[in-house]
Amino acid sequence: MTNFAWFLSQGGGGGGDFHQDKKKTRVFWPFMLQKVEDFMEEIIRTDEDGITCVVADECLGWGPEIAANMGIPLAVFFPGSPSWLALRLSIPKLIDDGVINYDGLYNDFW
Repeated sequence: MTNFAWFLSQGGGGGGDFHQDKKKTRVFWPFMLQKVEDFMEEIIRTDEDGITCVVADECLGWGPEIAANMGIPLAVFFPGSPSWLALRLSIPKLIDDGVINYDGLYNDFW
């Protein structure tokens, strides 16, 4: 049985250019998705046990996507605070209620 963990740091060191980081993310995301998927396929081909489960950070969208595409069971966790998770889950309702717009900006409707 092979155990493997894939760690990805999002940096967080501060001082960077936000717009430059967004550009890097747009390029990085599809590349990373393909590389992780290729890596997992290699494990399935070469390891007798294959991959029995993917444990993925909810913030990294490619983990659940890859697991679903490959038919592998998935466990998702959220490493942030409960209040941040509650906010993230509330965003669609805040948009529907007109509190914020699709850019995440507050709508001054008073």
